[in-house]
Amino acid sequence: MVIDDIDREILRQLTIDGRMSYRHLGEKVGLSSTAAAARMERLADCGVVSGYQVQIDQRALGNMIHAIVDVKFNQSTYSDAFVENLAAMENVDNAWSVTGPNSSRLSSGSSLLSSIGSCRMIASN
Repeated sequence: MVIDDIDREILRQLTIDGRMSYRHLGEKVGLSSTAAAARMERLADCGVVSGYQVQIDQRALGNMIHAIVDVKFNQSTYSDAFVENLAAMENVDNAWSVTGPNSSRLSSGSSLLSSIGSCRMIASN
């Protein structure tokens, strides 16, 4: 698939407002709403656009601390159960496997104490 300047501008506009209508998007990039919709469908069909996400302002929810927690396992304590349980943890926003001295990095915009408590619980299982 060839991405042209109009496609790039569509993508740029969507990073500013991912919920804009095809009519508004078309106005921004110089296309009709029908042409903008067709471009978006093509970008999605080719996998360039793979979904839409909501960005949540944690401060508006009263979560004033954003925690980054590094987790280190030795071979005997690391388990697939830890990774599986992360998906169920509402207070962990993101998790990554990392290289270096640590095994994983967790991100939490929720209550810092509940995040650490949940991580301790899973690590000890």
